[in-house]
Amino acid sequence: MSLSNISDIRMSIAGWQTEWDPAATWAKNFHHTLSRVQEKGQRATDEFFSQCEDHVREGRAILRDLQLLAHHPPSKGPKQVNDTYIQIYKLLSAVLTEVFFFELKLDEYAPAVPLSKLSEVRYYHSI
Repeated sequence: MSLSNISDIRMSIAGWQTEWDPAATWAKNFHHTLSRVQEKGQRATDEFFSQCEDHVREGRAILRDLQLLAHHPPSKGPKQVNDTYIQIYKLLSAVLTEVFFFELKLDEYAPAVPLSKLSEVRYYHSI
């Protein structure tokens, strides 16, 4: 799904972002959620990491939408185009921060090629 205007992308981001604001508390909230999920067993833990991976994938799609918008800004006056770029920058920063946070947690706890792991969600078997 490709969104073509800044307000649609902004709404998409609002629906995508975690409810763990502010970013300074993400690690604490992640570990608290992980602990609760682990108490429910391996299947719940795998599902949690699958949801994290989906979250990253959705965030990357939003980043692509922002990139497309930056390449094809609305044809308005220079002030509006400048404002659009400022908004894109702010949205890009917010989305990248969250995507990177979850990617790091996935690499830490469910690495694709693990040395130690809690989940096999991202474990790729060689054929």
